[in-house]
Amino acid sequence: MTEIPNIALFPGLLGTLARAGYAEDAIKLAAAWGGTKHYIPGKPTAACNICKVISLEAALVLAESYGDRPHDIPLLSGLGDKKLALRHVRP
Repeated sequence: MTEIPNIALFPGLLGTLARAGYAEDAIKLAAAWGGTKHYIPGKPTAACNICKVISLEAALVLAESYGDRPHDIPLLSGLGDKKLALRHVRP
């Protein structure tokens, strides 16, 4: 597991995940999709695209506030090389 940055610095929906206890999922999401727009399902399942990146539990947290529409996924400052960041986060 990597050292988690200060969650107060996580922007937008990444901050929502981090404050709910899913900071590692927020890092994974920023590394994989940061800087792009993706659909957040209102009722995610393990087969959803987002669950290929983050846990179903984290996707359910996002669904509460952001579900059923596309959202810009923020970049996470200080993430550095995305592939390197993903290697330091638990699969």
